[in-house]
Amino acid sequence: MAFDDPIVIILFGLLLVLLLGAIAYFLTRVVKVAWGKDPRAKASSAKVPSAQVTGDSKFCIKCGAKIPQKADFCAVCGNKQS
Repeated sequence: MAFDDPIVIILFGLLLVLLLGAIAYFLTRVVKVAWGKDPRAKASSAKVPSAQVTGDSKFCIKCGAKIPQKADFCAVCGNKQS
C-alpha cells in the first residue's frame, strides 16, 4: 500500500478532519468547563442586581457591573441604562 494511492489519501484526509473536529470540541467545551466557564450554563438573574443604587454608584441592569450614578451606558457591557 503506497501513500500515492487515492484511497489512502482520502482516508488520511478524513482522519485529519476528525482529529481537528475533536480538538475544536475539546477547546470549546472541555477547556471552558475546566476554567469555570460552562457554555451550557444559563445566566441566573439572581446573581445580577437590577439597577440598585448605592450612594454615588449603581449597578448595570444587564451585567451587574458597578458604574457611576450618572452613567448613561455601562462601561463594561455598553448597555444603555434606563
